Amino acid sequence: MTFGALALSARAAAPLLPAADVADVGLRAWWRKGELVVGLPDQPGRPGLRPLESLAPIILPDDLDAWAAVGESCVTRPESRLTVGTRELTARVMASAKGPVIQLLDGDQLVGVNALGRPALVCEVLLVDADALPGPEVVVAWRMERAGDGGGELRGYTVWRVPESLL
Repeated sequence: MTFGALALSARAAAPLLPAADVADVGLRAWWRKGELVVGLPDQPGRPGLRPLESLAPIILPDDLDAWAAVGESCVTRPESRLTVGTRELTARVMASAKGPVIQLLDGDQLVGVNALGRPALVCEVLLVDADALPGPEVVVAWRMERAGDGGGELRGYTVWRVPESLL
C-alpha cells in the first residue's frame, strides 16, 4: 500500500476595508492625488462632501478642471491597474447573482475582495491614492434604478482602503 501527500499553499484573500459609501440622484465625483470629492454641482450652493475625510458638508470647488471625473460613463469590464514598487496591482469587478464583487489582485494572485452589497451596474473602478493616508484606495462608481417614488437613476461611489499588509 502506498500513501502520498500533496501539500498545497492556500492563501485567503483579505477583505477590502470599507472607507466610504455615498449615493444620491445626480451625484457626481472627482478625484486628484490625495483627494476625493462628491457632490451635486448643478444644485444651488453646489453641495458636496469629502467622504474620505468627514461627512461635514462642503461647497464643491468652482474649478473642477484640474480634477478627474469618476464614473461619468460606464465601461463593460471596469478595472484599474497601479504599480506599487515592483508589483502590479489590479482592481476589477466580477459579477455575482446578488451583485458585483470587487477583487484586488497582485499579479495573478487574488489578495483582496469585498462585495458592493447591492445589485448595481459598476461603471468604473479606480485604484488610486484618493486620500491623505498612505496606500491606495479602490474607488467604485456605480448606478442603479431607484424603485418607487418615480424612480430615477441613483449614482453611488463606494471606496475601500487597500490593507497595508497587502502593500
